[in-house]
Amino acid sequence: MIGAGCATAVASYSIQGYLPAYTTQQLGLPDNVAVIAITVASAVSIFGVPLCGWLCDRIGRRPLIIAGGLAIAVFAGPFWLLVGTKSTPLIVMAVILGFAVMLNSMIFGPAGSFYSELLPTEVRYTGLVLARETTAVLFSGTAPFIATLLVHAGGGSPLLLAGYMALSGIVTAVSVLLLPETAPRALRRKERKGGAGDGRTPAGIEYTEV
Repeated sequence: MIGAGCATAVASYSIQGYLPAYTTQQLGLPDNVAVIAITVASAVSIFGVPLCGWLCDRIGRRPLIIAGGLAIAVFAGPFWLLVGTKSTPLIVMAVILGFAVMLNSMIFGPAGSFYSELLPTEVRYTGLVLARETTAVLFSGTAPFIATLLVHAGGGSPLLLAGYMALSGIVTAVSVLLLPETAPRALRRKERKGGAGDGRTPAGIEYTEV
């Protein structure tokens, strides 16, 4: 669960926390360019998060989160290339795709249900807080600092930072791949097909026949 939140910690906070500094200090752009891009992306997330929440109830939590992790791994390099164009529309598009669609919607949208369903009710809140806050300490809080170090080590190039973001997406995808599916509809669909999936039962989910 700690690894599952790696991308939303590293990539998200690299964008939210470090992008404004990068666009002003490294690219010489006005202060408001990154702010506008993040604001527009946040507005898009208002629609994307519930849409992906609705979708994950139907196809499962894992497919969306894994797809989001792999998407950010592939898009990390192009993201910074688009930012490097210094074009405000392209920067806004990059932030919408990376931050609003891949991170907020595809990963964070299903995460609330996925995390809580993985744990038995008697330890759910303790386990959820432990996993998410450990992720925050290890990855979220350090992301802007590490981003600054990586860009400095790259001589002003964001290539190393793109690699760090890509790695976080891979960690998320692999971590979720190792966890069981928890969406009730997806599990019932497997049962109707006569298969038990990967044989792992999520600890926190129960069913009642109606």
